[in-house]
Amino acid sequence: MKIEVIYKEDFNKYKNDIDRIHLENAYPNGYLIDDDYITKADKIVLVLIDSRVVGYASLSKEDITPDEECEFYINLSSNNIKIKQIAITKSYQNKGIGTALINYIKRYAKDNNIDYIYLYSFSLNEKGKNFYLKNNFIISGVWSSKEYKGIKNPKSYFYLYKVK
Repeated sequence: MKIEVIYKEDFNKYKNDIDRIHLENAYPNGYLIDDDYITKADKIVLVLIDSRVVGYASLSKEDITPDEECEFYINLSSNNIKIKQIAITKSYQNKGIGTALINYIKRYAKDNNIDYIYLYSFSLNEKGKNFYLKNNFIISGVWSSKEYKGIKNPKSYFYLYKVK
């Protein structure tokens, strides 16, 4: 297994592979619904096995601003990274690849003096919730809306990892 960071100039080279993994994990069968996972990313971390992309995480450096609908908000420094999306090809799930990817992102954050890693995930995504909690993220907020992309009354948890 090889994990590597790619930057905007190389996104198109891997776009088909990333799109394939995204669609395989897309709502309603999965929980990926945003389609800006490449366009809003600063970098993408790829997981390759035998030169085949089997997973990715799209990362962006964003300042966090609370949504009006947030039930709880934690004030973060501007020195953070957001995991816009993280997904593993279904046939490679539950094999430690997601944990290896998260650990790589944690090391990357530490090496680059990042204070926090954060992400949002649907509250119905129990598999994701268990994964993030197992990997030492905490739920530090809840985002809700009347409707989001055709989904009525969606709720998302705001997960946070403080880089040590």
